[in-house]
Amino acid sequence: MLTGRQAAFVREFVACGVAKHAAIRAGYSEKSAEAQAGALMKNPRVAEAIAKGRARLEERTNVTGERILLELARIAFSDITQTARIVQRKWPNGKTYMAIEVVPTDQLDEHERAALSEISEGKQGLKVKQHDKVKALELLMRNKGMLEKTPQIIPQGDGTLVVQFVPAAGSAPAPAAPAPTGAPS
Repeated sequence: MLTGRQAAFVREFVACGVAKHAAIRAGYSEKSAEAQAGALMKNPRVAEAIAKGRARLEERTNVTGERILLELARIAFSDITQTARIVQRKWPNGKTYMAIEVVPTDQLDEHERAALSEISEGKQGLKVKQHDKVKALELLMRNKGMLEKTPQIIPQGDGTLVVQFVPAAGSAPAPAAPAPTGAPS
């Protein structure tokens, strides 16, 4: 059984995900909040209550790790040419010019729509903007542990390249790369 403040901490932590803030909102002083939060997070009853609270929240909101990764992947691997295209048009005098043609949203699939952050009309026409692909890729790479590793490109004797990810500087010593096929020893 949790105390009143422990239960309040659990409720607040499930809602915000930041232990120190949850401790303050649960009534612990700002000065001791970090230490209290650390102790609460180590308490098995509190940890169990947090896990149950998160499971209930996940069920109610349908916000799962899988769904978050899917949304990031939609942004990271989106193609702007699926929503706006550069097309060649003709003036009445027969000369050609380049124009931007926006694909109607009812013709976009759910993945393409998810990648859009803004559709607006301004002085110069329609504006179509996508979410930040680089940030989405970074978050996906962090999730896969790829940011702790550095790509190493190793030429092979048959002209192909092999990419291996080795620990980044400062994380662990990188293993020695195999010598390329046909290279002198």
